[in-house]
This record gives sequence, structure tokens and C-alpha cells, in this order.
Amino acid sequence: MSILNLTDEQLALIQHEGGNAVVFAIAGSGKTTTVAARIKRLINEGAMPAEILAVTFTNEAVKQFGETLQEIDCPSCAEVNVLTFHKMAGKILRKAEEYGLVAGHPNDDRKKAGRQVAEEAIRSFQRGDLSYKPNLSLHVSKFLLEKLENHIPWEFLDQIVAKSSELKQSLLSTRYILNDLIAPEARHYFMEKQFSLRESHIEAAIDIYEIHRRSQGFRDYQDVINDAAEILSLSAEIREIACSDYKHITVDEFQDVDPSQNLLLELACEFAESIVVVGDDDQSIYQWRGADAEFLTEKLDMGGWTVFTLQSNFRCPAKVVSLAAQSIRINQDRFPKTLRGLKPRLGNVSIDLFMNRGEQADKIASEVKDIRKTRETQQDCSIAILVRSKASISSIEQRLLEHEIPYRILGGGFWYERKIPRGFLNLLLMRRLERRRLSGHFNEKLHKVYIDTLQHIANFPNRFLSGRVISTIAPSIGDNSVHLPDLLHRHWPEYSRKREAVSDLLGFFDTWMTDSLSRPRDLIKAYADMTNLLEAISSGDSEGATETVLEISSFEDFAGRFPGEDQLIDEVNRQRRVNQSGLTSQDLSPSAIDIQTIHSSKGLAWDCIYVPDLNYTVFPWRKIAWIKGCPVVGAADLEAERRLFYVAITRAKESLSLSSVVNPDSTHYSNRESEFIGELPIDWLCERWGFFDDAIFRAQDHPEVIKKMELEQIADQLGFLPAFLKIREKALEESS
Repeated sequence: MSILNLTDEQLALIQHEGGNAVVFAIAGSGKTTTVAARIKRLINEGAMPAEILAVTFTNEAVKQFGETLQEIDCPSCAEVNVLTFHKMAGKILRKAEEYGLVAGHPNDDRKKAGRQVAEEAIRSFQRGDLSYKPNLSLHVSKFLLEKLENHIPWEFLDQIVAKSSELKQSLLSTRYILNDLIAPEARHYFMEKQFSLRESHIEAAIDIYEIHRRSQGFRDYQDVINDAAEILSLSAEIREIACSDYKHITVDEFQDVDPSQNLLLELACEFAESIVVVGDDDQSIYQWRGADAEFLTEKLDMGGWTVFTLQSNFRCPAKVVSLAAQSIRINQDRFPKTLRGLKPRLGNVSIDLFMNRGEQADKIASEVKDIRKTRETQQDCSIAILVRSKASISSIEQRLLEHEIPYRILGGGFWYERKIPRGFLNLLLMRRLERRRLSGHFNEKLHKVYIDTLQHIANFPNRFLSGRVISTIAPSIGDNSVHLPDLLHRHWPEYSRKREAVSDLLGFFDTWMTDSLSRPRDLIKAYADMTNLLEAISSGDSEGATETVLEISSFEDFAGRFPGEDQLIDEVNRQRRVNQSGLTSQDLSPSAIDIQTIHSSKGLAWDCIYVPDLNYTVFPWRKIAWIKGCPVVGAADLEAERRLFYVAITRAKESLSLSSVVNPDSTHYSNRESEFIGELPIDWLCERWGFFDDAIFRAQDHPEVIKKMELEQIADQLGFLPAFLKIREKALEESS
């Protein structure tokens, strides 16, 4: 946006003379330009550029802010300190070390993985080199000294490092670290984390990791922030030396700060003449990593803070702004804002219903292909598919590959490389190999592939079958008169075959060559049902259960398009070749379609946005727990999920497409639409369900027709009864 077209709200913030300010800025409100213009005014009125600090979260945001300063001709803009939290903390540490206020960290090496440091710590403890002698229980001592003696699983090491960082983000600590390692001046900022007896070995391992980390001078990402805050807490003298140069401080995306970042800012701002924090509690979507929007909203109750609002959206067309406003206002725990759209376009919003995820993916791929035909490059029209979970990507990725549409997935990885699709593909490959073996068309190379594929299937899900047990059938594979289930019954040891999970697998192999399972989809469904796949993979991991539901349903839809495994495997191999040709990459040209999670889309915008899988267990996200062998869907944090929905739809600069999958015949995922569809205002719903709209409004002269239960039952079956009742209520009012 041009600095010449500022709103009164923006001008008020730019001209704010001094003191602290809290700014509530809606999505697309031009806050970067506004804050940059305020910095320009400060410099023009005599402030030194080096005395100005602008803090944000990512390197990309730093780059964008620097470019904005240049675009508005901010004098000496290169001298303004535009830093991430991490670089700000690193600068404080270096200055404190230069002045000899604290000991340096000569081994501050980011290339050294936390996992490696954690392993060194535990080995040092086992050798007795570590001065750590709390009253460890016999269970904890045995675990650390005996169970981990020969091998320390990397999963356990990662768990220790991640848990340690998680505690530090939230200013929590173990009792030992709080009392023995943290400086006395800083202890009152921390709270002791209570560990259960079951977690006592985790607590001890965290203590050991922290002792070794400090002794070796190693800092991981979170340590840089916490160590800087701890150093600043030691004395006002240190704070003055490290931070007094910053007279004017601005912090962007303040709704996303966690307790450790908030503490760092509080200590660093002691000598500032003005502090401006900018954020939007409606876009607070990172609670899972410790972010707390209360650090923003609590400023409303503090003295000395002037409140500003930026409520005009320059990014989205009118329909998108209207939809966003009507959705987010349902949240109760928020600072009230009025969203206004200033873009002189209505824009396009579509809300579609599909019977399966394949149909949904077909529609998205087809529309994307048409858009690309009319626009030469992504500079003409940028497109993004934003998902609540990466498990929603598979079916869409399949269709894009079929149409050879270039795309990139943030974080990488192709659909057929993920756990569930890879397991099903191995199953189908195994049946093809078995047919070739029984027909006598087998060679030494296929013999090895046969055993390797069987090993993958035998532990999909994990049945704890060793490679030695699985390969006991290897010498007999050449006998094509004996079927696979007979080989397994004959050669696998009885103690393995008696285990329930292995017995289920053998039962499946007894039926897998029957005519009733000849089609790939039927085989996949039978395997999932007969081996209790969903429960087995998701056991103890409710997040994984919901992901697994999506992956299974997606692969079933894909498999349903092929009469046999040969055709399906050939198509997957073709897609592999397409990927290998360079069609998909992290470094694609701007013509590629972006596919990423909504959480990673924050701060970005595209012309066309697609948000698929607006379903009851997917978006809003609901955890699935297993109770006595049955899946139980948990409650959703609707306000948090609605904020995520708001972030997704406000990425759209031209058009927005929302869709849900409603299939009453599916046993793998909810046949109900998302609440975020059902709670839309009546005008949106009438546009959404045109066939119900026609049926109801044509019957206005005969209200008794509307009251019949048939339509209500159909609506209930299809999963949008609440929306249907709204439409019917309006129709009855107008007909009476």
C-alpha cells in the first residue's frame, strides 16, 4: 500500500508522540507500512536510526520490513536495528560478554545438534564425570545406568531436548535446575515444574542435559533467548550496558510471544522512551508452542498504554472480509474489532460439498489448471492450498501430479513417501509379487524385493517381528506350489504366530487372493479392518489418530479409481518419474502452486486460496482417543480453531474456495461438515446449498411440504442439519 493513502487510524499511530502504545491490527491492515512510517517520522524529527529497534519473528519478516523502510525513503534505514527475537538475544549476549559481564560461550555451535549434546551428557553421567548426585530413585538410576548403557534411542534424546526447550519457553524448570543452576536474581521469574513419578527419569535426564550443556558452553535455539533474559535479570547495570541504546522499540506479531520472549522484552525495554507492540489476538494460532495472546491484551488493563486499532483490510476483497468478520465475531474471548474492506472488488467465495476427497481434489486441480491457462506466471496469479493437517495433502498432490501442475510443499516430502500410503503401496506390490511367484516368473532380484516388501508389511503397523523371523521363509520362496499364508504358518515360530497382531495378519493373508478382494480399494479396506490398522497405528497418539483417518480415507479414494494393483502401481511410478523430472521442488519458479499448513501461512498472501477438508474431526481439529477398542472423538478448542480458520481465509487477495467432504458411507472419517460452515449466516448458506434452497423456497406456498421429515433426514445424513434448519426456519417465516 502507498504511504500516500493512509487511513486516519494509521495516521494516528504514526503521529503518536511518545509513551507506550498497544496496537490491535487486523489481517491485511498495512501494519508494516504504518510502523515503518512511524519510524521514518521519528528519524525525521531527530531520533538516531541506531536507537530504534524493531523486533519480529522470522528472517523473512525482517527482510520485508527492511524493504518497506527503503520503499518509503526512510533516511538511514540501514542503520535501524531490525532483528528477530533470536538475533536480538544474541546481540545482548555478545555485548555482555564483550564487557566481561558474563563468561563467554566459546562452544556456542549451532551446527552441533542438541541430540548429540544430550547423548554426551548421559554418557558423562554414566562414567561418573558429571557432578549430579540428587536423590535418584532405584528405578531412575537403573534406567539411566543400565537400560541406556548399550544404546540410547535417538527418540529419547530428541524428547529430552524438546522437553527442555518447552520448559524454558514457558519459564518452567526442574527443582534441581531452579535451585542449583539458575542465577539467584533470576529465580523469581521461573516456576518449578512438577513431574510425576512416571516422568522422573525424564526430569533427571533434563537435569543432566542442562548441567552438561552449560559446562560445555553449548546453546540451542531456545537457550539463546533464555540465557539473554537471565543475564539481563542479574542487574540494572547489565541492562543499561546491553540495552540502553534502544530508545524506541517496536515489536510486531506480539500475540505470538511466549513467556520467555516476553520476559526478554520486559527487561530489554527498561530504558526505552517509547514502546509500541503490534498484534491481533484474532490471529493467535501458536499456543501449542507457548504463545500467549494475553501478553498483548493485558496491556489494556495497564496504566501508561495508549490503545490504537487498525481495522481496515487492504488485502482481501469485500466478500472475503465479510466472511472473515462474520466468522471471527463468534469468538467471545477477543478484543472487539470492526473489520472493514477497502479493496474495491467483491471477489469470489465458493463453498463446495463433495462425496469423497478424490472429488474434492479433482475440482481443485481442475480449477488450478484453468487458472494457469489464463495466467502466464504466478506473478499474474499466485495460488495456495492451505490445510489444517498435512494428511489432507495426499489426494490433492496426486491430482496435481496427474495434470503435471508444478507445486511445492513447505517441508517437502511426497504423498507416496508418507507412512500410510507407503504401507498400502507395499501391500499392493506384495500381492503383485505373489502372483508372479506363483506363476513361476520369479528371479533372484525379485526374491530379494519379495522379502524386503514382506518385512515392510509385517510391521505395518509395528508387530515387533524381527527381520530374522520374517526371512525364515526365504529358502522356500522358490516353491511356487505353496501360497504365502502356508509358508508363514509353516516357517514362522509358533510364539510369534500366536500374538494377536500377527494372527490378524495371517488371517488377512488367508483371504487376500479371493475374488471379493480383487480390486485395490477392497483389499485396502479389508487390510485396515482385519488388522485393526487405525487403532494399532494411533494407539497412545490421539493426534496421530486423526491424521491416520485422513491418510486412510485418501488412499482408499485413490485406490478406488483402479481395477487392479498393476494399474495403480504403474500410476504411482509415473508420478515418481514426474517428480524426478523436477516438476516439484522447494526451489521452483514462481509458477508453482504452494501447498502448506495454515500455521505456516501466517504473514503471507496469495491471489487464490483453497481450504479443503472443512470437516468435523479435521477442521476444527479433534483428537481421537481409543477407549476399550472404540474410537472416541474429543472436544475441539473451537475458539482457537476459529482463529486458525480466520487466518486461512484472510490470506486471499482475490478468491477463496472452501470445501468439505461428506460421505455417509465412509467409516474412516466424520460425515459431518465443520461447524465453521454450519455457523455461517443465512445468506451464505442459501448460496452454498442451492438444491435445498430451490426445494424449500419453491414450496413456500405449501408450508406443510417443508415440515416433512424427509428433507431433514437427508440433511442430517449428509452432515449439515444445523444449516438446513436455519434455511428452513427462514423459509417458514417468509411463507407464513
